[in-house]
Amino acid sequence: IFDINMRGTMYMTQAVVPHMRAQRSGSIVNMSSVSAQRGGGVFGGSHYSAAKAAVLGYTKAAARELGPDNVRVNAICPSFIDTDITAGMMTADKLAAIVAGVPLGRPGHAHEVAGCVLFLASDLASYLTGLGEREAVPGGHADEGALACLALAEAVDVAAGAEAAEFVLKPCDFLKHG
Repeated sequence: IFDINMRGTMYMTQAVVPHMRAQRSGSIVNMSSVSAQRGGGVFGGSHYSAAKAAVLGYTKAAARELGPDNVRVNAICPSFIDTDITAGMMTADKLAAIVAGVPLGRPGHAHEVAGCVLFLASDLASYLTGLGEREAVPGGHADEGALACLALAEAVDVAAGAEAAEFVLKPCDFLKHG
């Protein structure tokens, strides 16, 4: 678990950083998990949570290290995402219990996570680096990140206009029009 999540993230970063430094531009978006913030999640144990927390620490450190080279490093922390992997492990009762804790009242979908990654990798997020805790939690939970996503959209509204902010709130539309 640690090799795939943390070392894989580090090795990918090491592979692309020389090119990004040479062009004095780049954006890295790492995948963490709400499990890193909560100390556990729906399926992952302490080892998974620790690996995803390591990704958050690495993201923040890399953002500070690479910022002077105009390379941005952020992470997103999805909550429960409906995928082929989770579908076979989920009873109707367990799904209902999980969804009850999500403000949007449903699991997230892969294309919605992709929309967050696309936004952070785009020029719309050109002044954002080091995000990775409460700031970027697709789907959010009442105690972690739901208001921060709105604040992020408000910041984009100020920087790039209302149309761009609307895309932050509707990642599906951003993928269709972006």
